[in-house]
Amino acid sequence: MLTSIEQMEASVAKFKSDIAMDEKKHKLEQRKFLVSLVVGAAACVGAGVALATYVDHHQPQVTQSQGKP
Repeated sequence: MLTSIEQMEASVAKFKSDIAMDEKKHKLEQRKFLVSLVVGAAACVGAGVALATYVDHHQPQVTQSQGKP
């Protein structure tokens, strides 16, 4: 049977490993968030460029007359 000191040492070791796992999960979540942010920003830029290109190519052509109605 474990003594109280051995139980406490085991509890401390488990606590440290739990904290290390939590830190790894936190870093993974941060990385996922940053990747999602970058992908979202790229999608917005791409959509803006596509919209600007569409508008630019679908404007009615205005021909200038030389003072004639």
